[in-house]
Amino acid sequence: MKKMNESPYYKIERKVLINSFEELIDLTIEQRYGNPGIPPKEKIQEINENNLTTEITHNTSGIFRGQSQNWPLIPSSYRNKKYDLKKGVSDIMIRFYYYYDNYELNTFCNFAKQQNDNFPKSKIEQMIIAQHYGIKTPLLDWTKNIFVAIYFALDLKRKEDDNINFEPFIYHLKDEKLLNQNIEKEQNIEKIRDSAFVKALPIDRRVERQFSCFSFHPHPLHNPEKIPVDEYQISGELFMKLWKLMKGLGFSSSHYFPDYAGLADRIKKGFMI
Repeated sequence: MKKMNESPYYKIERKVLINSFEELIDLTIEQRYGNPGIPPKEKIQEINENNLTTEITHNTSGIFRGQSQNWPLIPSSYRNKKYDLKKGVSDIMIRFYYYYDNYELNTFCNFAKQQNDNFPKSKIEQMIIAQHYGIKTPLLDWTKNIFVAIYFALDLKRKEDDNINFEPFIYHLKDEKLLNQNIEKEQNIEKIRDSAFVKALPIDRRVERQFSCFSFHPHPLHNPEKIPVDEYQISGELFMKLWKLMKGLGFSSSHYFPDYAGLADRIKKGFMI
C-alpha cells in the first residue's frame, strides 16, 4: 500500500495562478447556489401552493483554506497513512481503523471527561476542543474570511517546512452546503460516510478573529464522494505584496492569535507575519 498522495475527500476542479490582489478579493463575492437535491418543479409548486417555507437557493462566498504547500486536503488523523482505497473493507474493519487512527483523540477525550464534568458530550464538540489544542482529529480547518486563509498561506517558517520551496496556496470550497450539514448531534461518528460542515465553538478570541469553521471527514476507507474545490497558487510577485499588505493592515500573528498561548505557539513554530 502507498501513502495517500491525493485527498480522498476533495477533487481539484480548477487550478489557477493568482497574480493580483484584486483576483483574490473577487473570490469573496457572494454567489447564489441551489441546494444540493433541489426539489423538482412539481415539488416547488406544491411548496408555493401550501405556503410552506423552504430554502431553495442561498448566497455564499464559500469557505477558504490557506497552505504554504499544496499538500492533499486530509485531516491530521489520516495524514501519512497507507490505505488501499480500491480494496473493499468490511464495516467492522473500518470501525477498527477509525478508532486506531483516532487513538490520540479518544485518549484526550477520556482524560478530559475525568478532569472536567462539563466536558461536552457531543462527539463533534469534543473534536473541536481537541483540534483547538493540537490533537489529531478528523477535522480540517477552514475559514469564512479570505484574509485568514492568506495569512496561513504565508505562514512559511513552520518546522515541518524546512528545505521546502514555498508556494502559497488558497483552497476555495465555493459552496459549503455541498458538505453534510447535520452531524452536530451524531454520536456514532465512526459510521458517518460523508464529509460534513462543522461550525466552530466560541472557545476563545482566536475562533472569532479567524472566522473559523471545519469540515469533518469519515475514515478514508469509507470512500466518500469527493467534493469539488478550486486551488489558487499565489505568484511570487504577489506573495511579497501580500506579506507587506497583511502586516500593514494588522492581519498578523498578534491579531489572529490574541492570547499568550497562541502567540507562544506561533513563535515556537516560527512565523513571517
